[in-house]
Amino acid sequence: MTIEEKQEIIRKHENDARVVELCRQYNKSTSTICTILAKKKDIMSAKVAIGVSIIMKQRPQILEEVEKLLLIWIHNKELVGDSVSEAIISSQRSSASTPESHQQQYFMGLE
Repeated sequence: MTIEEKQEIIRKHENDARVVELCRQYNKSTSTICTILAKKKDIMSAKVAIGVSIIMKQRPQILEEVEKLLLIWIHNKELVGDSVSEAIISSQRSSASTPESHQQQYFMGLE
């Protein structure tokens, strides 16, 4: 379950949705929904890349930035009709050893 889905559950609960309704809607156990609600503060304050499902306190901020840039790069490639596969993404890893500003320009499609 992604962070976005967890945030949606919290918002619905704050708007008076009952736990039992949320369990049915998301096909999750009461325990799962209650755990999400118990971690409300951490989940709602999380600023993570789309699709991230786990919040780790030891997760470096630079990793979040790289993931966001990668998603932007993928989206831009798809917009122009380029094929994007795991192999293509893996082949671009060598750019990770370049200076940070160069990486941002590369991922933003400025090169």
